[in-house]
Amino acid sequence: MKHNVSLALLLTLTAFGCLSAPSEGGVAGSSQAVYFGTTTTAYPEAVAVIHLGHTGGSGGLCTGTLIGPYTVMTAKHCVFNEGATNWTPIPPSDFLVVVGSSVNDASGITETSNVYEVRTTPGSNVNNDINTGADIALILLPAPLDITPRAFARTGPSAGAAVTMVGFGQNGHAMPNDVGIKYVGHANVRDVRGGLIATSGASGTCQGDSGGPLIDPTGAVTGITSFGPGDCNNTYSVFTQVSRHAALIDNALAFRPPCVPATEVCDGVDNDCDGVVDPGCIPLGEPCTSDLECTGVGASCATTPGGMVCVRDCDPRDAIPHCPFYFYCEATGCGTGRCVAGNPGPKAAGETCTGDLECGSDLCADAAGTMRCGRQCGDSAHPCDAGQVCEMGTDACGVCIPAELSAGPRPFGSVCDTNADCLSNDCLDGDFCTDACTSASDCGSGFHCRAGECVRGDPTGPGGSCSTADDCSSRAPECVSVDGDFICAGSCLPDCPPGFACATTDVGERCVPPGLGLGVECAENADCRSGICAGVCTVLCDDSTCPAGYECRAAGAHMGCFVPEARSSGGCAIDPARSAGTGALLLTFGLVGLVWRRRAR
Repeated sequence: MKHNVSLALLLTLTAFGCLSAPSEGGVAGSSQAVYFGTTTTAYPEAVAVIHLGHTGGSGGLCTGTLIGPYTVMTAKHCVFNEGATNWTPIPPSDFLVVVGSSVNDASGITETSNVYEVRTTPGSNVNNDINTGADIALILLPAPLDITPRAFARTGPSAGAAVTMVGFGQNGHAMPNDVGIKYVGHANVRDVRGGLIATSGASGTCQGDSGGPLIDPTGAVTGITSFGPGDCNNTYSVFTQVSRHAALIDNALAFRPPCVPATEVCDGVDNDCDGVVDPGCIPLGEPCTSDLECTGVGASCATTPGGMVCVRDCDPRDAIPHCPFYFYCEATGCGTGRCVAGNPGPKAAGETCTGDLECGSDLCADAAGTMRCGRQCGDSAHPCDAGQVCEMGTDACGVCIPAELSAGPRPFGSVCDTNADCLSNDCLDGDFCTDACTSASDCGSGFHCRAGECVRGDPTGPGGSCSTADDCSSRAPECVSVDGDFICAGSCLPDCPPGFACATTDVGERCVPPGLGLGVECAENADCRSGICAGVCTVLCDDSTCPAGYECRAAGAHMGCFVPEARSSGGCAIDPARSAGTGALLLTFGLVGLVWRRRAR
């Protein structure tokens, strides 16, 4: 139900947006909106998502995007409270969606809405979801907002593409009371990999922008503001790649309460179009005596350990969760289940368990003689996630577990030690099961074809790290050497894209980003061509995606490319073959930890 909000309340909420987000561990941050952006009254579909704090926590401010009449897309970490040891979902009743250009005064607000339901990627391991590009939530509204939704992108952006970001956070060069005012900024895509989009340029994001849209040149939302380095003095920002979650989004977009007035029944929709869903009906998990009393399609009144309560049908084989917060899909058979009360835990597929509620997958079942977390599987319509296999146990259905835990040969993309571990009989560098290829399309998302074999990482665009030309996309088809760094680059003719300059490389004049090369000692992120400084200039990596001569290892909460530790007497060392101006000197220094901040409330 839409309703008005008092100015005093919204002024109170503004203070939430000023709170610092907790450290991610391990470039440093403080609380600050689209950094170096400008105020705007445009982009009405970019809305404020306010956690009121009525049910616990301090409350907070995030940003979201209306992508359908009843669907707002935001970040997963915006809809969870972070505790000392775990994350817990915030009840839908504790959110308010605000449309307008400012939440600080009544003149900046055009309408508001309560929240009916929240859906996210599986489980409550939010830190892992942030790191792996799964930081996404879909907020479902009980009635449509009076604004036009913005479409979402079904393919990822290209490196170098001009993009636009919108958010309600604090603007870095303005006063703190600018929190809650809508800002817009512009940047260019630096890299796309591992479900994440990295940008830099004229503007960046900061605390309060979490969940806000990154808009591609076609006008579609291609990313969701997730995290970034430093205290927002650097415009390097990282977004969840929306296209990776098209199935989850499409499922949420299908939630459309009809607005043809009819007799109100308990079916989870607003039948009589009065803005109230199922008045007088019994919600999920509450005591009941008849199926007709229970809210929602597939709902029934069933016997549970807690007595007769309303439940809802679900399929435990589905990769997309269909139960709301504080409920999980309890398997009642192979392919059958019901939504019952319970908060799934953070354990990932393959981890040992003793009960369903320990698992993000909602299921703890026998897999090869051990009780492990994993999604139910057993037919081709419900395949396991990449890198997992369907391991049959004593139950009628199998369990999706990491391939390395399976006794059988492993599929493409699985971790391996020897060729015998792989269905393809090809374990690349003792790292993962690969396969032969002739083009990037043979390898699928997250991989590309190099010298006839599939290797990790999507083909990279202008400015991306490379080992050979096979690593580079058609927008920057050459792997060139500049200042000892190897990057993908294209011709300087007719002009270089924004954020790039024509420079001399080993193959002549090519478009490259400014800054120091990979492995060169740095003092701040702005020093580096990559936009990331961790004592030396580095880039984000995913397992084996670093160029030759570097290894991917942890730096705080994220992974970066560094000279192998064995090549240094202490900390990290600059590689003379790749550093700028070091000659034969080997400079050693302590590793400066990468400290990242969620662009949070």
